[in-house]
Amino acid sequence: MSELDGSSGRDPGVSGAHFQLYRIPAGSAVGWRLLGGNHRPIGRGAVSYPALPECLAAVKEIVDRLAELESVVTRAPLNRWEWRLRFAGGADLVVGAHPYDRRIRAVSAHLHFRSQAATARIDDAVLVAEARRGNRRIREPRMPPR
Repeated sequence: MSELDGSSGRDPGVSGAHFQLYRIPAGSAVGWRLLGGNHRPIGRGAVSYPALPECLAAVKEIVDRLAELESVVTRAPLNRWEWRLRFAGGADLVVGAHPYDRRIRAVSAHLHFRSQAATARIDDAVLVAEARRGNRRIREPRMPPR
């Protein structure tokens, strides 16, 4: 197995993607997101759930019924594009990780979600974060001019 022969040593049926369950802050509702093998977010749940069992059941239902979900790609503010998945006529269940600059990229991202979600493992541990990354900015003290 090497880069030269094109084999990665990974089972071709396993994507490396996984569903991560989280709470922000501790004690709040449980949400989920799908992370790729590189740990970048691909998509997330459109709603949060009051407890872990409900969140796990929702993720399992989405994976089991992935083919039944309809895709919706719409314009977002600032000339961006977003994708969502829902059951026909129902509320949004899955939303893209972020808006996209082109419609074709939003369509491609939603197809990527579908392909990765089908084989992704579901982590049943809950990540608890005290704050979102954007709220944890630490200011470095300025050095006085010489």
